[in-house]
Amino acid sequence: MKNETERNILRTLCKNSRATLEEVTSEAKCSKPTAIKCIREVEKAYTLHHTIEFSPEKLELKQFIIAVKTQKPITKEDAEQAFKSSYVPQMIAICEGDFNLLIFAVARTSLDYIGWADAFRRNLNVWGKGPVFWKASEVFFERLGGIVLRDEVFDKLDLNEKTRELLREINQNSRQRLNFVAKRIKVSPAAAKYLLEKTMKKGIVKRFTSVIGKRMPGFDVAFFIEKPFLPDHPERAEKTRRMYFQECSANLTKKSRDMYFRDDGQSQLNRYQMVQEIFGSADQFNLTHFNAMDDWYVEKNKTVENFGSGRTGITSGIIVKILAGELMQRNLDVPSIYDTTLSWETLLNLKD
Repeated sequence: MKNETERNILRTLCKNSRATLEEVTSEAKCSKPTAIKCIREVEKAYTLHHTIEFSPEKLELKQFIIAVKTQKPITKEDAEQAFKSSYVPQMIAICEGDFNLLIFAVARTSLDYIGWADAFRRNLNVWGKGPVFWKASEVFFERLGGIVLRDEVFDKLDLNEKTRELLREINQNSRQRLNFVAKRIKVSPAAAKYLLEKTMKKGIVKRFTSVIGKRMPGFDVAFFIEKPFLPDHPERAEKTRRMYFQECSANLTKKSRDMYFRDDGQSQLNRYQMVQEIFGSADQFNLTHFNAMDDWYVEKNKTVENFGSGRTGITSGIIVKILAGELMQRNLDVPSIYDTTLSWETLLNLKD
């Protein structure tokens, strides 16, 4: 980025897109006029989308992450058709690697998901692009990151109409003033504030955040891990988490180490964007950003070594283009929001 002020403003907006001007100036250590100017420049330079990071579980939404290998590449028109047919798909991206299509999806019920997936797979066959494989997994626990929800999802939620309207408005632009939102949904400012605070108390809203829409230099790698779950799996998993977020600087090239760990302004994205515990075709899904492919190869090999060489499987793809929807890519203090819960037993207790 141009300077430390812009870097701090980007991080502040990613942490809380509804931060007041006073909060922004405090975090960025600048004057109000400078903050106003820099906010506009950062919004334009990085195509920021001020939105919401939701808790799908609190919205009673099931999440699915799907890796697909098709006989022929699908087009933007194909993806748009998939979006038009259902509220279920949230993001569709072209990839290069073990799979050529990555899909994020949500559904109120398993039947909703199955209905859409079956229809989409039939369409792929009709288009002469039938899937070589379709590997779907459901998200069990979110450690980091999330999915940017489409507006169509809100019509399916079990919420009162005004709450749905309010969430839809703020999902489009979470930085807009609440008075303006209240006017658009035809309620009083006090009522809009009450509805928003109610969703936050229920845990529906994790945080108001800003998503970087511009593709950054480097490589976005999505990879699925099939773990052998050896007797000492908890220790192996903890070691891997330390590698990802604490000790991994030793595995990176000097250029990348400087960019990700000194926060010197060269890297605008978190190295790790998403870490999800899943079940289905794999056990874990990671969305990562690397500045050099050598860094990815080193981390991939270390991951296999940590979980059990010869028994750990990794399926990966480099994201080439987003056909529909968007990725929740940000610049945040990852250790502060990454869930370090260790055991499945603890996770199950959290669900009760």
